[in-house]
Amino acid sequence: MAPINIKVAGVSFSGRSDNIRKLLNDKRRLFVQCRLIHEQNNEWDSQAVSVVTRIGGLDMGYLARGALPFDARLVDGQFARLELGQCKSGVGVYARCALVPGAGF
Repeated sequence: MAPINIKVAGVSFSGRSDNIRKLLNDKRRLFVQCRLIHEQNNEWDSQAVSVVTRIGGLDMGYLARGALPFDARLVDGQFARLELGQCKSGVGVYARCALVPGAGF
């Protein structure tokens, strides 16, 4: 099955873009493994899923709200592929998460 690609939201808040730039280290694009954490007690969204790098535990942001086609509890603790990159303008950064159906959810 094809992976489900989901935008990671909030990459420009709380120093997350600095974390992404450090990981990129002058590359335009990079793939790393991340862990997905369901934050059921999140006061704004009970389906919130944070994205944290597996190595170093860097907070990258959250899966875009409403983007999961199933309950967030199913991805809690799962690993996924995280694509980090620099926007074409060279100014901003982005992050996308690739979930593979059948890999635990």
